[in-house]
Amino acid sequence: MMILVLGAAVVVGIALVVALVIVVVVLIRSGRQQSESSAVLYPGHQPSAPPGWALGHDPEVRLYRRMQHAMAPLYAVSTGDAGFIDSRVRLELAVAQMGAQLVALSGADRRFTRQVLDGANVWVSHLEALIPGLLAGSPVAYAEVDGLVGELPGALGRG
Repeated sequence: MMILVLGAAVVVGIALVVALVIVVVVLIRSGRQQSESSAVLYPGHQPSAPPGWALGHDPEVRLYRRMQHAMAPLYAVSTGDAGFIDSRVRLELAVAQMGAQLVALSGADRRFTRQVLDGANVWVSHLEALIPGLLAGSPVAYAEVDGLVGELPGALGRG
């Protein structure tokens, strides 16, 4: 009788260990997927950021995430409007350029990046303010994309 109880305890123990290993593997895979997808600015974008970088809390990372959140609604709209599609593509290119600059700045000394980060913050704020107009199909918003894309060199400290 004692052997049966001991055998059952061993089987239950092995089952618990196997279940624990499965849970750990699932959590690791989920974390890896989140880390890899965290730097994607928009669908189809190949990020220049290392995996997991966009999960941080530095000023560059926060601006990067704001751009991600600003661009996200543009992909929930299925429209054939050429102006909307053109504006979205032009914003994608500008956002990718800004994102690459933010990744590059993340390793630099804060004394030298403050001015560029301030310009980038203003640019991202303009991006966030522009998106609702694009979603509404406003011709004025389409025209404002030109201005925003034109502001990019100044926001990056090159204008």
